[in-house]
Amino acid sequence: MFRSTRPLIGTPREPQKGAQAFEFTPIGDENKHGSYTKATTGKKGATDIHNLIYNNGSRKPLHNSPLENKLRGGSSFMDESEYDTLNYSASKQPQHQASVSPATNVFHNNPHQELLNNGSNPVRQQQEDLSRLTSENYNLKVKIASLTKYLNAVTNQEQQYIYEENSRLQEQLILLREEVSQLNRELSIKEQQSQPAHSKSDNSEKYKDEIGRLRENIHDLEMSLQEKEQMRETIKDLQDLNRQLQDEVEHQSQKSRLSSPVSKQHIANLHQELEEANGLIEDKNFELRQKDDELDEKDDLIENLQAQVRQLQQSSHRDGVAESQVDELKLLLKDKDEQLAQQKREVKSLEKEVEYLKESIMKANDEAEELAQSLEAAERKLNKFQDDMLNRSTGERSTAEIERLHSINADLESQIESLHAKFKESKSIISDQKQIIDELSQSGDAADELKKEKEHLKIKIEQLQRENERTYKAYQDLKKMHQQNKAKRTDNEDLWKSEVELLTDKVKDLNVENEKLYEDLEKEKRTKALDQDSYAKLELKSLTSKCNELQLELSDKERSLERLTSQHQKELARCDNIIEQKEKELKVTKDELRSLKMSTLQQLDDEKIELIKVKGSKESQIKLLQIELENIKEQHQMEVTSLKKLIERLKKTTATTDEPLISSQVADQSRELLQKITEKNSRIKYLTEKLTEALLTLKETQSKVTKLESYKEDLREENYNLEAKLEDMSGKLYKLKRDMKDMVPTKQELEELSDLKLELKLRQREDKESKTLVRQLSEKCNSLDEEKELVQRRFEKLVEKYRQLQSTVSLTSTGSSRELTTTQNKLDYYKMKHTKAIYQIKDLKFMNNFMKKSIQATNTSLKKDIKKLQDVGIYPDYELISRKKPTLKVLLKFVLAAVRIKRKTEFSTVRNQRIELLEMKALV
Repeated sequence: MFRSTRPLIGTPREPQKGAQAFEFTPIGDENKHGSYTKATTGKKGATDIHNLIYNNGSRKPLHNSPLENKLRGGSSFMDESEYDTLNYSASKQPQHQASVSPATNVFHNNPHQELLNNGSNPVRQQQEDLSRLTSENYNLKVKIASLTKYLNAVTNQEQQYIYEENSRLQEQLILLREEVSQLNRELSIKEQQSQPAHSKSDNSEKYKDEIGRLRENIHDLEMSLQEKEQMRETIKDLQDLNRQLQDEVEHQSQKSRLSSPVSKQHIANLHQELEEANGLIEDKNFELRQKDDELDEKDDLIENLQAQVRQLQQSSHRDGVAESQVDELKLLLKDKDEQLAQQKREVKSLEKEVEYLKESIMKANDEAEELAQSLEAAERKLNKFQDDMLNRSTGERSTAEIERLHSINADLESQIESLHAKFKESKSIISDQKQIIDELSQSGDAADELKKEKEHLKIKIEQLQRENERTYKAYQDLKKMHQQNKAKRTDNEDLWKSEVELLTDKVKDLNVENEKLYEDLEKEKRTKALDQDSYAKLELKSLTSKCNELQLELSDKERSLERLTSQHQKELARCDNIIEQKEKELKVTKDELRSLKMSTLQQLDDEKIELIKVKGSKESQIKLLQIELENIKEQHQMEVTSLKKLIERLKKTTATTDEPLISSQVADQSRELLQKITEKNSRIKYLTEKLTEALLTLKETQSKVTKLESYKEDLREENYNLEAKLEDMSGKLYKLKRDMKDMVPTKQELEELSDLKLELKLRQREDKESKTLVRQLSEKCNSLDEEKELVQRRFEKLVEKYRQLQSTVSLTSTGSSRELTTTQNKLDYYKMKHTKAIYQIKDLKFMNNFMKKSIQATNTSLKKDIKKLQDVGIYPDYELISRKKPTLKVLLKFVLAAVRIKRKTEFSTVRNQRIELLEMKALV
């Protein structure tokens, strides 16, 4: 037969490049006009036929004809009973057929018609069977694959939960089916018992329609239950995601303990976001529970409606009354249908919100991963920086100083430029001081000048200490003022928060009152007994006035808060400026002291070195003089010995020679020797005098050196004391800075203030919404008044009919006696309800009086305690009980408890007023 240009439905298409699996043509999918396949576009012979078949113009000779189906190998064929292969015409075209819509027969007068039709039916049936079987096989395979994936994904607990839910739903369906079957049986019995009258047949048709609507309502309830289960599953998934995120965040927080404080704050923000997401999920769970309760109420209403339908079926012979009641039931069913539709919309909106929460949680997870990466990078940088600082630092610096240097590095860079000019000035001062010191060193009064400078420095240090003491006193005064302001601010914030809570509670109470008023109005509509014109107007006026007052109070509190925050910020800025000035003065004094210390030490060292040089030179001179004296002594002894030898020789020789000549010679030689001896003695005296002078100078230099060393030690001790004082002053300044940082409000407090402002805006929106609700309630009150008039008219009609029935009691048969019994039963039922309501009102009155008395007693005691707290600021009984001084936390707890009880007393007064109003209405 003909070769197909399109694959059969259910068969794989031509695989694309890079495709890992086959793509199948979906079942029931029609190839649109103009969508060409690769098989048709690649072949020239097939394009002509394809263009004839899928021509978008006015000519469509072969569109959806048997030949076109044969050519494309489609899976949709007509049966032999639906068309004739020989006489194919448009008259036998089916009206509603999606896959095949045969057009006019183009091949009616074709000479090759017999060849085309002979033997085509069996082949067509075979192709139809093949295509049907392949499509069924493909569908079954897809279903099996999807079911296996789903079963592999579902856990045992989920399977058990699904089985339990299915069994519960099946039981509910069985019960509903039994009820429907009972209704059908009752209808059939009623139809058999009823006469073949036209009116009764119409009533039975109406009841059938109502039963069908009830079945539709039951089906809608089942769908809503399924949607509720889906919502529960999504909420479980969200909770699992939240747990995973919390585990990851805790793991990352353990890793990032050594990281910067900014990352910790970011992680804290992520924790807050996760907590907010958990809160949203809890809100959604609460909303789902409310929806469950509403659905249960709807089920109860449907059961009541079914009971009313049964009663209507029992009283079917009363056509007029039944029709009116059926109309009312129809209206109620319409309202219930609308409410169910609204609930479905709300469920869809909740699903969208849950999906949004999932996306936000995934984003938070991604941000947490990025934070973890950034924290790891920051830790690496910190470790490198710490290693560098440890390598650069000396052995005396500790790790605490390195961390401090790391924190102060940024501040020092900003202060270097300001200190650069001061450094130049200090250089000039130091040069001047050096000149002065040189002049003093030249003169002999250097020690006195140094002492004077020392005293001058002591005076300066004492002045600085006095100024520091003054600043410390001023700082303590500022600190006390700030603590007082902080206490006032905390008190104001607590009062403001308590007032905001009161206002929010009032708004909530107003909303609750609005809802209760709406419920009361609906009850009054049902009971048709109370007049509500004046009460609704008074309630509306009171609610509007309360809303306006609350808005004014909120605006005043916001203004007062902004003023307080601006004042605190100004005071903190002033304190920061004072502390910065004191730090600058301390740094200047430190630099001056260091320069003076270095200059004095250098001067003392130079003088010591010079004295040591003088001492060494003098010692060398003394040694040389001693050596010369020893040499002179030896020479003198040598000469004396030589003279003695000469005298002995002369004595020996005198015996032979003349004595006068010898005596003359001896006298001359002795004179010469005496002159030499006198010269040497004078030389010795001169040397001894020099030695004594040198020894005196040595002693003087030694005394000077000892004096300088003692003076140096004194200077060192004084410098050590000055450094200790400076360190104390720097520690005090550091404490001042830390206290000021503690005083400055943190980012978290600012964020809390912004959150509170957002909450105020939300509360204002809620107030606006409450105003709109009040307007809607006023409109509903008007509509209820109109409906009330209609109900009264209907009631009058019913009373007239009842009177007519009473007039026709003597003429009616036993059927009318049954109607009378039913009406009497209804009257007894309503009387019982009335008596029950009266008893309940009495019980409420008794409980109300008891609560009033107890609340009044507590109010009196609380008012006294609150006055004591306001006057004194301390709760006196607490010390007697615990024998400890109360803390701020305990006092705040007492105040909050008093405020809450006061708020509850206000609620009780409102409740008592409402009960009194209800009593007045009951009396009316």
